[in-house]
Amino acid sequence: LDNAQRGAVIVEQDGSEQSVSFAAMAERSDRVATWLEQLGIGKGDRVVLMLDNQIELWESALAVAKLGAVALPATSALGRSDVADRITRGRARAVIANAADTAKFDGAGDTSGDYRRIVVGAEAAGWHHYAEAATIAAARPFAARTTVDDPMLLYFTSGTTSKPKLVAHSQRSYPVGHLST
Repeated sequence: LDNAQRGAVIVEQDGSEQSVSFAAMAERSDRVATWLEQLGIGKGDRVVLMLDNQIELWESALAVAKLGAVALPATSALGRSDVADRITRGRARAVIANAADTAKFDGAGDTSGDYRRIVVGAEAAGWHHYAEAATIAAARPFAARTTVDDPMLLYFTSGTTSKPKLVAHSQRSYPVGHLST
């Protein structure tokens, strides 16, 4: 296989697999980035990604990076109060979540609710449907919009001994932080 044919394989707990070539992932994430940009998401905006290990997680993470936005990964195990805390302290401008988790965001965040809600899977009232991204043409291959010191990821610590802390990583610091943990 050449590099364009190689790709990612997601293996589900039941053993089923979904495979996407690197070329397809690049094109799909360009579409998602274009769509997110049309929704008003841009450089420096913070985007909560509450998705399981699924193709949409990986293409969303790439799309967010292409825009120079900042990903805030979140587990679907979070409860409503934890979600509200992450939205508020993380200053989220958007959320991408599976349909099963949308109720956790009801009333979450600041009182203005000034963040985009994007649902993967079934449609949900008041949420943009992620499937819409597949219907638009990618604006372009995206050129780098960030430096290695711009924020790339924001993680919340486990919070096992106190309230979770927000930790920022740049392209430069993430590998060091990843290796040290």
